[in-house]
This record gives sequence, C-alpha cells and structure tokens, in this order.
Amino acid sequence: MKNKFNLLFLFSTLVFAGSCTYVYYPNYPVIADVKEKSGGGQVTIGLSKAQVSGWYCLDSNFFLTGTLSGALSWVEEHTTDSLNHKRPYKTFTASAGAGYNLNFGEKGHFQIVGGGGFSQGHFFTSLFNPTDINVFDAIDVDVQSVRFYVQPSIGFGGDHGGFYFIPRFTYENFIKVERSKNNTNNSNPLLKRSYVLFDPFVMGRIKNKVVNIDIYGGLSFPVNSSESTSGEEIIVTQPFTLGIGLSKTF
Repeated sequence: MKNKFNLLFLFSTLVFAGSCTYVYYPNYPVIADVKEKSGGGQVTIGLSKAQVSGWYCLDSNFFLTGTLSGALSWVEEHTTDSLNHKRPYKTFTASAGAGYNLNFGEKGHFQIVGGGGFSQGHFFTSLFNPTDINVFDAIDVDVQSVRFYVQPSIGFGGDHGGFYFIPRFTYENFIKVERSKNNTNNSNPLLKRSYVLFDPFVMGRIKNKVVNIDIYGGLSFPVNSSESTSGEEIIVTQPFTLGIGLSKTF
C-alpha cells in the first residue's frame, strides 16, 4: 500500500507541477512494440500534461499510431487584493501516423513514423500580439493549429526491456488566433505564425508479463519560424519533458 501511495504521489506531482503556460507542448513519442497482427496501448503522464496513445501492426514491419494528449497549467493573475489568483490555460491535440519497423542484429530496432494532427488551446502569451515594432504584450488567446511530424528512432532491447533515442521534427502552423473574450477592447491584428521544432527524446522501457513501464525524457526548441519576434526572445515551447507511462501489447 505504501508503494502504491508513493507512485500515486509521484504521478500527481508530474501532472500538476509547473506554473508556466507555453504555446507548444510536445507529445510523448509512441514506440510501437511491433509484432505481426498485434496492437498496443499506452497511458503517459508528465509535467502539466497527460497522453493516451495506441498502435496497430499490419504485419511485422508496418504499423499505425494514434494519440490524444492534453496539457493544463496555471498562471498567477496580478490583482489589487492580497489573495493569490491563478488562471487556468489548456491545450488539446489529436494526431495519427503510420510507421515502419526494422530489426537489425540481435537486439537492434529502427523505426520511422510520420503523421499529423490538430491542436486547439487557450493561452496567456505575447507571441501573437505585437503592439508596436519592439514590444509584445501578453494577452489571453484562443488558437487552433495543424501539426505534422517526422519521427525516426533507434533502440536496443529484448524480452526484458529496451532503450530508445528519438530525434523528432515537428511543424506547427497556427491557422486561427483570436483574442479571448476578456481582451476584446484591443483591436490590433494578431499574428498567425508557424514553427519548425526539434524534439529529441529518450525512452526506457521495462517489460514484464502484466504491463510495461515507459520512462521519458526530452527537450524541445524552435528551429525557425515564419516571422522573427521583435524585442525580447519569446519561449513558445515547453523546454523540458519528463514522463512515466504504462503500456501493453495485445
């Protein structure tokens, strides 16, 4: 019972830690346990976010993937009273992809996955709101974006587990940007932007007969954008990602 309580406390800490709101939250990469005519699923939680994903193998090489992920964070609101007020901000992403798996040597695995999806979110950010040539003011915005990615991975493992390196590139195009209702007093046009991001991840998988344990660590940063920002550099992506997942092959 004590071990279960400690694990629940760790999971809760990972989900609710973090008081910043970002515009881009990277998904956890899906590493399919490829077996002919089989499928699998995974639930992962981490810093301010959670994800449900799955895969289906068409044969011993080709497979399909699907992912639903969401992030939730709070930003402190400055008020005249002495109370601390925090406003919630959120994002939701759905994506799907197709991949190819190749085994080499005794324990080597190579996979490459490509896919895309759709995101929508409510953020507090200055990214889309230039008030003059050198100043960006933070406001509440509602956004929609399309996301495409290419995800190669290389790993080594066997019956008891494995370790994988996953250097992923993601293209995020914000197709709709609107002020939230509490920002209607400002009529300046907002910018719609697109980014190419690099998301290198590592994943360790511990296998057992009941369920696998997947441990993630990753970075994320923009490679370039459609327009450069003015003034101070604006961080748009969650820079560090940690996560713990449970996966099962059926």
